[in-house]
Amino acid sequence: MGKNKFTKYLFLIGIILFIAIVLGIGVEKIWSVLIGVNLFYFAIALVFVVILLVVKALKWKILLEAFDVKISFVDTAKLWLVGFFLGFLSPGKVGDFYRARYLKQDTGLSTGKSLASVMVERILDIFFLFLTGFVGLIIFSFYFNLQESMLFLVAALFLVFVAVVYLLTKKKLLATIARPFFNRFVPEEYKDRLKGSYNEFFEGLKVYKNKKIILIKAIILLLISWVLNFVQVYFIALAFGMEVSFEFLSLILPIIFLVEILPISFSGLGTRDATAIFFLGFKLVPAELAVSFSLGIVIVNLFSALLGLIFFNLRKMKGTTQIPSQK
Repeated sequence: MGKNKFTKYLFLIGIILFIAIVLGIGVEKIWSVLIGVNLFYFAIALVFVVILLVVKALKWKILLEAFDVKISFVDTAKLWLVGFFLGFLSPGKVGDFYRARYLKQDTGLSTGKSLASVMVERILDIFFLFLTGFVGLIIFSFYFNLQESMLFLVAALFLVFVAVVYLLTKKKLLATIARPFFNRFVPEEYKDRLKGSYNEFFEGLKVYKNKKIILIKAIILLLISWVLNFVQVYFIALAFGMEVSFEFLSLILPIIFLVEILPISFSGLGTRDATAIFFLGFKLVPAELAVSFSLGIVIVNLFSALLGLIFFNLRKMKGTTQIPSQK
C-alpha cells in the first residue's frame, strides 16, 4: 500500500524541482524574459501546432489502416487531440493511452487492437528520441567534453527500451513482468477489461509485423513530424532571443523531449527546465532564458491541449466519454 502511495505522488518531484528552480533564479528575472517575447516568431511556432496535428493524426490514421478501421481523418484528429489533452495532464503522458478507449467507442475496434495502435505509435516516437538523443550526445561530447557517464546513461536507457520492445513479443514473460505495474497504475475500473483484451493486444502487434508497408509509411510521417517539431521549437527559441543554432538545438531536443515523458512531472514541468538549463548552459544561455524557453514549449503545447479539452468536453456532453479516474 505504501508503494502505491509513493508512485501516486511521484509527479510532485517535478513540481518541487520547478519551484526550486524558479525561486533560485528569481521570479522577476523569468517574468522579464517572458514579457519580452517576440510575438511574431511565437505566432509562427503556434502555426506549427496545426501543421503537426495534421501530420500526427495522419500517422495514427495510417497505423489504424492495419485493422481496416473506418474512421475519417477529422475524427482521428479529434481523438488524437483528446489523447494529447489527457496526456498533458498526466505524469509521463500516460493519459494519452485513453485514446484507445475512445477509439473503441467510436469505431467498435477491440480494446486490445486499439491499444496496440497507440502503443506502436508511442514506441516509434520513443525509439526515434532515444536513437537521435544518443547520437546527439556523442556529437555534443566532442564539442563540449561531455562526461562519458552521460553517454553510458543514455545508452543504458536505450538498451532498456529495446529490451522492453522485445518483451512485447514474449507474451508470457511480459505478463509476469508487467503484473506489478498493471496493479499499480491501471485504474481499477479498467483492469478486468484490459485483462480480457490482453490476447487481442498481442494479435494487434502481430498484424503490424505482417504489414510492413504501413509501418514504413508511419515511420516516414514520424520523421517529418519530428523535423517539424524541431523547427517549431527553434522558432520558440528565436521568440525569446536565444542565440543558438538550429543544429545545436537538434542535438539536445531529443534528450529534452525524453525527459518530458518521465513519470515524475506533468508535461515535463521542472525536469525539462533543469535539462534545458544544463545543456543551454554550454552556450552560455542564462538560466532565466533557458527556463523561459522551456515554459514557451509548455505554452505552445497548451494550445493543443486546449483544443483537446474542447473535443473532450463535447464528448462528455454527448455522453460518449468519462473523466479518467484519479484513483
